[in-house]
Amino acid sequence: MYLISINIEYRYNLVKQIREFTSPQSVKVFLPDDLNYHFNYKKYSYIIVENNPKIIDYFTKLHKNIIICCFDDELVKSVYKNKPNIFICRSKKEVIELLISSTNKPSFFPKGLLRKACQVLFVFLVTLFSFYGFTKIDPYTKLHPTQTSTMKKSTNVSKKIDFGKENYVFLGDSITDFYDLEKYYDDLPVVNSGISGNQYGDLLYHLPERVYIYNPTKVFILIGTNDIAFTDITNEELVDRIIEICDKIHKHKKNTQIYVESIYPINNTEDNDKVDLSMVAVRENDRIKEINTLLKQKVTAKKYHYIDMYSLLIDENDNLNLDYTTDGLHISEDGYKVITKAIKKIIYKY
Repeated sequence: MYLISINIEYRYNLVKQIREFTSPQSVKVFLPDDLNYHFNYKKYSYIIVENNPKIIDYFTKLHKNIIICCFDDELVKSVYKNKPNIFICRSKKEVIELLISSTNKPSFFPKGLLRKACQVLFVFLVTLFSFYGFTKIDPYTKLHPTQTSTMKKSTNVSKKIDFGKENYVFLGDSITDFYDLEKYYDDLPVVNSGISGNQYGDLLYHLPERVYIYNPTKVFILIGTNDIAFTDITNEELVDRIIEICDKIHKHKKNTQIYVESIYPINNTEDNDKVDLSMVAVRENDRIKEINTLLKQKVTAKKYHYIDMYSLLIDENDNLNLDYTTDGLHISEDGYKVITKAIKKIIYKY
């Protein structure tokens, strides 16, 4: 049995992959608030958590095997190195391989040499699949909302996390997912609820575990570019679905201020080494501008807040500024600096 932190699950979708080589009941997802309640920890062989000293210390005192996922960190604090029962993994592949190697059920494979051969083959196949399937979800792969997020609605989402007077949640797809909030907002309580590949449905169906539990004072929403690229949704339908997300948040968190960012521009300039046309796909700025115009109208009409990031990120040709992008769609460090400056003006009210 494996206990996995909600923060790891919603960012990296490990539950489904672990269950594929164990059983459907092998994994339980826990919220930080769950640590205040009684768990039968004896049945969990591994606890999978982010690099959170408080949580790590909690399970260390229980003498549990702890897997620290540091997928976004090049280095892990030296205090955890070479400690017994603590395993540091820097990729999903490492997590899966570690769990497979720890699984020793007699009935899992046939006995004798055949069993060993099956084990070797199984590890090889999982390793091969991990190269293609356990890395971040390709934001350009057309997936149904139920496929791009495997998080199940927790029965404990009503137990809210209290970060104090202010707390900011960033909700969206890969552009949000790749936004290093701790770097740009090191002095602020921020939560990254972006998941690569997301479309509007992923946000709409998973608000409890991605927004509500954090008691946000402000939510910044950026969604729609994948819907444009991979669905037949109309402009008005897309805008209405984004408004539906806002309405749902407002219904559950009436004091939360909701900010909707314009869909970002793209750059599909041909014969430019920096632009990856396969990534940009069928997105076009003309359509994006049409959607943003309608989005602004409906967002303001509903008394939510609209942020025009589009005009801050374009060049003189109305394309995403090449200095602000890594491939014509995703945002570079310089681009995130521009975005951060605009959002901090809202947060600090200057």
